[in-house]
Amino acid sequence: MFSVKPHSVLCLSVTAALVLSGCEREVKPAPPFKRTEYNRVVIGNSVEPATLDPQKAGEMAANTVIRQLMDGLTASDGEGKTIPGLATHWESQGDRIWTFHLRDAQWSNGDPITADDFVYSFRRLTDPKTGGIYGGYLADGKVLNADAIMQGKARPETLGVKALDKKTLQFTLTESVPYFPDMMVMAWTYPVHRATVEKYGDKWTQPEHYVSSGAYLLKGWRVNSYIKMEKNPKYYDHDSVSIP
Repeated sequence: MFSVKPHSVLCLSVTAALVLSGCEREVKPAPPFKRTEYNRVVIGNSVEPATLDPQKAGEMAANTVIRQLMDGLTASDGEGKTIPGLATHWESQGDRIWTFHLRDAQWSNGDPITADDFVYSFRRLTDPKTGGIYGGYLADGKVLNADAIMQGKARPETLGVKALDKKTLQFTLTESVPYFPDMMVMAWTYPVHRATVEKYGDKWTQPEHYVSSGAYLLKGWRVNSYIKMEKNPKYYDHDSVSIP
């Protein structure tokens, strides 16, 4: 559990006026961490998420949780720089044709994560039938036919994204977008497990059905009380996840 403790003391000396006196910064080392079955982190999330479906969510409360459960093509490091996520690397042709190469990764149920998962999820995001808050996101990114799909003038299958093979995903844009990989860090671009969504419909986000691609599993959700997550043993970077 996180706690906030002071690490230094500011010494003040009072003479005719308040002036700073010489004082030293005292830094005490943190006690050694002992892993037990009770170790946990509790995070205040302000409000109840409306949904944990990446393509339907949009508010910060939902995205805070989704980022623990799911991964996208790219991610952000501690300095806000775009780094690899489920894609190990990417390249472009004139910033209009973007190709992402996926790492070997699994869904929490053991299924491989493939380029087809992303194609399905991006079509789902853009499909007006989904009703997602950020349904127009790929139109903003100039992805081919995204705007027409949002307006109901084209089918989701015409979206400018395709799987070249199981581990290679390619986007076709209508104009140059040099920051396109940066756009892929957002939670609503994260893939979902198609078979689970199609089997359970809106109920796929319940803990007993949720299939994750990220560092944690959804283990419990009591509305207006708590959302419980546990470490995902199938996560590709499992060994670097220090919070159990």
